[in-house]
Amino acid sequence: MKAESVLKALRLVRTGEVVELGHVLNASMPISATRRFDVHTKRTFMNKPSNRRGSNEEVLLSEIGQVGTQLDGFAH
Repeated sequence: MKAESVLKALRLVRTGEVVELGHVLNASMPISATRRFDVHTKRTFMNKPSNRRGSNEEVLLSEIGQVGTQLDGFAH
């Protein structure tokens, strides 16, 4: 996109309203009874220094194209 296109689009702004297009996927989102959404997190290690920085791993089991807000929604 060129600067000219950006400036042209800015002239369309009237209210400054922000519309969030993303959606956090979680167990409380709308989901069909035949589908599932499971996230399992585990601490893999924790460093000993005072900042105690470590790491986690996540395992996601889901039919993510058809749960919550449909991830491929714009394709429809």
